[in-house]
Amino acid sequence: MSNCIVVANSNAPEADAIANAVRRRYAAVKVAPSRIGATVTEDTLALVLDANCSEHHAIDTLMEVLTRVHVPVLMIVPPDDPHCAVEAMRYGAASYLIKSGNYQDLVVTA
Repeated sequence: MSNCIVVANSNAPEADAIANAVRRRYAAVKVAPSRIGATVTEDTLALVLDANCSEHHAIDTLMEVLTRVHVPVLMIVPPDDPHCAVEAMRYGAASYLIKSGNYQDLVVTA
């Protein structure tokens, strides 16, 4: 999708909360994990990618997206797995946000 932020999260209520937080400042669209590759293009402003999108903490998805397009990726990582954040940054994520409290409200500031 062009000129918007793509939100990918396999937990529907979390995806809704993140997309709603992003929509306070930007256009946003949420997608199912299986549709990330088809949705993210060079015109996408950013991708908010939750580690719950695949059994590999979405690192596989991150690598696939970044081999095709240059788009900033904000990884949402679990609080009990610091390795996930390190791996996300190693493979090209622009930043990460740890799931804690009302983390959805922090997405637009990250």
